[in-house]
Amino acid sequence: MSNIPDLEEIKKLRKGMRMTQSELALMAGVSQAYVAKLESGKVDPKLSTLEKILSVLRQKEASELKSGDVMVTPVITINPFERLSNAIFLMGKYGISQLVVVRQEKIVGSLSEKSLIRKIDLAEVKKYKDKNVYEFMDDPFPQVTRDESLSSVLELLKNNSAVIVSERGKPAGIITRSDVLGMLRV
Repeated sequence: MSNIPDLEEIKKLRKGMRMTQSELALMAGVSQAYVAKLESGKVDPKLSTLEKILSVLRQKEASELKSGDVMVTPVITINPFERLSNAIFLMGKYGISQLVVVRQEKIVGSLSEKSLIRKIDLAEVKKYKDKNVYEFMDDPFPQVTRDESLSSVLELLKNNSAVIVSERGKPAGIITRSDVLGMLRV
């Protein structure tokens, strides 16, 4: 017999996948009203109907994109002791707006155009030329595994310009807001 969650769990699974009751009902071959009654505990479902609904939820969950599916590689990194001018050169060369700061293969910080603009005095820009990256870097971007759901990554991107996909503490890929928005291009 399959592992059947309680009815409250079905609602949590559906909502976690941003699926409406109507979408679930359509895919499972039942009415939206039936799904609503099921989730509120007002109906005692037949085992076959419950298994159909669970099958739809599991298929939807399996088909959801993971961070490893959308990450960009290679990750452009910089050492905290390199000059700020080199960091700015790398951003321009690769057309990116942030760098991952790495020392001895470990992520130690981040550097973004947005943060730099806030920290430097543009009237005296030449005085920053020989400064080191560590003087301007911020905390590291959030890190996830390759298996993290894209919906979780989207939540992190609401407050961060990038998310690092890491393996054993080393950057394996990066996902930025523009990478996610680029998925919407037709």
